[in-house]
Amino acid sequence: MHLLLSMQNAFLFRKGALCVCFWQNDRMKNAVRIIAVLFIGAALFKYNWPTVYWADGDSGRWNGIEFRLADVDAPETSPVGSAVGPAKCDLERARGLAAEKWIKDYTKDKPARVVGLAGFDRYNRLVVRMSAGGEDLSALGVEHGHLREWKWVKGRPLNEKPDWCQK
Repeated sequence: MHLLLSMQNAFLFRKGALCVCFWQNDRMKNAVRIIAVLFIGAALFKYNWPTVYWADGDSGRWNGIEFRLADVDAPETSPVGSAVGPAKCDLERARGLAAEKWIKDYTKDKPARVVGLAGFDRYNRLVVRMSAGGEDLSALGVEHGHLREWKWVKGRPLNEKPDWCQK
């Protein structure tokens, strides 16, 4: 039953996210986003996420729901010069791969749990606060040096994106 409910909510979320992409009116788009967050919020908070696929150190996917950790940034993992999301230097890529390895290793045997929702990012990913083993992943990642704080309010960053090329 748990898996069935989770899969239904993920399907409804994906369907809702698809609708969000095509709304022309910003007020309507925001209303649909709020409804989508409220609609799936209960399912996200209620269940542990047994398997999270991590795309990099701060974003991933669970059962079709794309998400990003709130208020942190991880270094990019794509090679320098890539067409999509490239690292700005080799040091950033090395740090990005280390951050990805760290978060995968840390969450490997611990079910992840959403403990807060912060809305959607510009790529329509759900922005979440997440814990694993009772520890806040964003705070832990910053503490271990794999993530850096990057706070956003109402879709706008409060400061510059962290520079991962500085030693």
